[in-house]
Amino acid sequence: MNQAGPYDRRQALSSIKIMNKRELVKTVSEAIQGIVLQNTIRLILNKRIEAMNRTLNEGGTVKLSGFGTICVKTYWPRRFYSSQHKKFVLSKERKGLFSFHHAWHRIMKENNPAAFLTRQG
Repeated sequence: MNQAGPYDRRQALSSIKIMNKRELVKTVSEAIQGIVLQNTIRLILNKRIEAMNRTLNEGGTVKLSGFGTICVKTYWPRRFYSSQHKKFVLSKERKGLFSFHHAWHRIMKENNPAAFLTRQG
């Protein structure tokens, strides 16, 4: 894979810590100093995720203020050459999540504005 300039996407992504639901519940509980039980936090988080899933399944968009926007995107069929079949084939239409992270762009500008600006467009 060609690397354009000093910016390396893999290096930037490797510095991001991925948090699972258990860690998130624990972190929230510690942040509010145990005022709310972890089971209650877990229930609220599960209900929020259920609401987001319901909205996305109905074709809506989920906007998390200060974080980003999540929506379902349709990926139309693509024509490509299959070396196995030795001919051009058409892929199936599929749907997937598409997210635009407003915070991600802000973080990239703050950490490495020159590389961020050269990657635009």
